[in-house]
Amino acid sequence: MTKSLSHDGRSFHENEPRRAPRFAELPHRMGIVLFVLFLLAIPTVKASAQSIHLEGTYDVFDLEGPVHRPWTSMTIFDQTADGFSIKGDGWSGHGTLQWMSGYYDWTTTDGKTHRTTFAVKADGTIYGSVRDKQDPRRQYNWDYAARLQVKNPANSIRECDDLRDKELPACNSKPTPGEQFDCSSQVLVRWTKCLDTCIR
Repeated sequence: MTKSLSHDGRSFHENEPRRAPRFAELPHRMGIVLFVLFLLAIPTVKASAQSIHLEGTYDVFDLEGPVHRPWTSMTIFDQTADGFSIKGDGWSGHGTLQWMSGYYDWTTTDGKTHRTTFAVKADGTIYGSVRDKQDPRRQYNWDYAARLQVKNPANSIRECDDLRDKELPACNSKPTPGEQFDCSSQVLVRWTKCLDTCIR
């Protein structure tokens, strides 16, 4: 990720106090809901072996850098059952996803290809690890958290809850338990992002 890798010439180790990232502070009630949903889905693991939907533009945060502002962004698009395309500032690639984890190979403008492995948390945050044994430089060996950008934040927690309550019932009409679980998971991810960005 060219912009995030070079960081515009800035050092990875800035003298800024480190704070716990907002996206690590999940609401307690959301955690309970996701846990119950997970327990309900255990009998239908085979039926629900669909990968989570990842398409969108993400803010990317260096886990060893300032947590209050992203270093860069990346966009995931054209997701299918076989994988997805991904691009950033000066690089592009293709990846695979199995349920909640995967990897993507990306190529920079100089023609060099690198690999990033990642896992997706219940709230939709992507945690990635960039590793290149052939190139020990810091920009090719670092970890990040990526958070989906939200263009229209809600004005209150009640507004987020209303959207969740409106969308969840539609998931019951999905034809298979796996699709019902996938639909419910997506609704709860959107609800969590809404809570994280709403004006309190």
